Amino acid sequence: MISLLLAMSLTSMLAAKAPQTKPAQSSTASSQDKAKACNAAADQKGLTGTERKTYTENCLNKAADSSSGGNVSQQDKASTCNSLADKKGLKGADRKSYVKDCMKKANPQ
Repeated sequence: MISLLLAMSLTSMLAAKAPQTKPAQSSTASSQDKAKACNAAADQKGLTGTERKTYTENCLNKAADSSSGGNVSQQDKASTCNSLADKKGLKGADRKSYVKDCMKKANPQ
């Protein structure tokens, strides 16, 4: 009887100390949700064949880009903002002000 109690105690202690792993379903589930949403959009547009494949790939890439949290590096922002200022033909104080405001945005466009 004592050996049975000892064995049960030992088993419960080992089970309590064993590391418990959680399956990484949250990222998988969100990827599956994105794929379902992209496929549903392709269905609504009536796309088939290569058009559907291209649309779905672009849709998934956009979803992946947007889920990255908008972590655009300062260097990328500066490059984008300067390019936009060039396209607008801004010079001097106007350009400086525009680039400064543009850099404050999370994802300048």
